[in-house]
This record gives sequence, structure tokens and C-alpha cells, in this order.
Amino acid sequence: MAHHWFSCPVVIGEFFFFVLSGWSIIFKLHIPSKKVYIECLLPLEVSMLGETDYVSLVKNDKKIILFPHLGFMIVEYDLESHTFEMIDISDKINKFGNGPLYNYVYKYKNRIIAQGLQTTTLISYDIKNGKYSYIDISQSYYSKYGRELEKDSFTAGVIVGNNIYIALKEKNQLLKINIDDWEVELITIGHDGENWNSVALHNDKIYLSSAYKLELVEYSIKDKSVNYLQLYQNVDWLPGQNKRGWAFSKILLVNNLLRCFPFYADSLVEIDLESGMISSFKYSLGMDGTFCEAYYDSGKIWSFVRQVDEDYILLFNEESKERIRINFSTDISNTLYRLYMEAKKIPYESCLYNINHFIESV
Repeated sequence: MAHHWFSCPVVIGEFFFFVLSGWSIIFKLHIPSKKVYIECLLPLEVSMLGETDYVSLVKNDKKIILFPHLGFMIVEYDLESHTFEMIDISDKINKFGNGPLYNYVYKYKNRIIAQGLQTTTLISYDIKNGKYSYIDISQSYYSKYGRELEKDSFTAGVIVGNNIYIALKEKNQLLKINIDDWEVELITIGHDGENWNSVALHNDKIYLSSAYKLELVEYSIKDKSVNYLQLYQNVDWLPGQNKRGWAFSKILLVNNLLRCFPFYADSLVEIDLESGMISSFKYSLGMDGTFCEAYYDSGKIWSFVRQVDEDYILLFNEESKERIRINFSTDISNTLYRLYMEAKKIPYESCLYNINHFIESV
């Protein structure tokens, strides 16, 4: 059974922490041994609300801070004591509907800013004192531009200094938001009616990938200039004839290289941002799939590939060029799934004991 991947997994020490859709579990991949384990079950208060469809993880010292998809609470997990602290924010959420569906989080000084898909609000969470506040960006937007900001406008975003740049859905615009005073500014980019899958930052330039074609938009913060990079002429390895119909699911900055991961392909496009050279190379281990997400940490690219009937992590070492595939259909067995389903029916403290006992006996 396949599972979706989540935004914002984290690497802490030798472990890679993540959550899978429909599983109220924080998993951890031990990087040296390439084994997958259960770190803990999420509190029943989270799983019962159905908040595990998309979970954003943020590392902070010895803690992992979780922003569940529906946004009804903020959850802190202590890696040393293996305990949870939950902050209920449902009283603030209700006025905005069914929750903001968080998909992007940004860390700024001692604060975490969470951005949602179906709302124009941001949540600012202070890591030190545990306080949070909601900022309705539509109010600043209306005051400055005299028109409404649609609730589902926010797509991909990136933080630059004390500003967040968010691409607006089906608009040729970036929305610049100052984190200190929450003032907004519209920036024209791309073509009208465009959607954006992913955003990357290199020096003073923001790169956005189109959801409809193999094209990137390059926006210079310093010069306020826009440049278009059409890449379909450099991708002869893509199946089919209409290269313009393909798109990138993710763009990722690795040093001075911009890696562009297409949907349903086993290769990627690589742009050297210093020389401007564009090339492509085979990346996966021979099975076409959808590159759902990709992250770069400690000399490795972590790619999450969604297949029709399975999911796997694909590790790529930048130095050795070694590629390692870890199948979850193999590493997470039916026995583990049955144990998890049984554990859901008993008190949470017992869940931890049963899961830990199972891991130790493997």
C-alpha cells in the first residue's frame, strides 16, 4: 500500500525523521545502517483529528516541532524524554474554517512561521516562550491594494532575511511579506494564470518552477528583474513527444547547482548557476516514478519517490555519486503495521512500550 510523503522532514545527527500519510507515527531512518525504525506514535489527540495527512517537522535543539496539516494544534516532541507537549490553537482556527492546511514552514530567529494552502493567514510561533499569534495577510493586502486576496492564493514560498516571498496561485505575482511589521508588496513575475510547484533561493535570486511546463522563472531581488529559463529543449530523455507538457515537481539548490526533478522520469535537469550550463543525468535506479520531494543535507540528496504501488527513499551521495534505494514495502513489514493497528486501541503509554519492545526484538 503506497503512502504520500510529507513536507519538511528533518535530519538530526545520524537520523532522518519523517511521517507518512495515514500513519500516526514519527519514523526515523538510521543513515549509516539504512534501517527504518519507529521513533514514537503521535498522540491520539492528533491522530483522532485526522491531522496526519501532511505534517511539517522543524528541528530545534533536542526537539522536533510538528505543524499538523489541519492546523488545530502545535506539537513539540522531546527527543530525550520522548514526551509530547501539545498547544491547542483550535479557538483561533475556527474563525478561519476547517484549518489552514499547513504545507510550508519558515524558521526566523526564535520564531517559526507556518503558511497554509487554503487561508491567507500565517501563524507565528515563538520557540522560547511557546506563544503563538495569527496574522491575517488579507487585511494588509486590502489596505494597500484595495481588493481582496483570495483564500487559496498561497503556493510555494521561500524566506529571505526578514521577508517571505510566496508565489500566488494562478497569478503572475510574488507576495513579499515582512515578518517584523507584516507589510506586503506585490511583485510581478512569470505569465498570468501560472501555478508554481517549488521555490529555491540562490544568493539574491529566487527560482520558481512552473506546474505546467519545463520552465523556471528567475527573479532578482537586487535588480527586480525577471528571466525565463525554458528547459524542454535540453530534455531528450523524457518519454513522449510533447516536452512542453511536462513539469518539475521539485527544484533543489545544491551548492551552486539547481537540481530540477521532473514528474514521471528517472532523470533530472541540472543547471550550473555560475556558468549557466544546463545538463541532465539519470538519477533513479531505473524505475520511473514521481519525484514527490527532495531535500539536501550533509552531502546527500534525499529523494522521496512515489510509485503506483510503493514508496521508497532514494539516497544520492554528492561526493561518491552512490545511489541507494530503500523500499518501505520491505522495511516496514505487515507485522509492523498490525502491531501499529493493535497499539492504537490501547493507552498511548502502552503503545510506546509495545513499539519499543518490537524494535529491540528485531
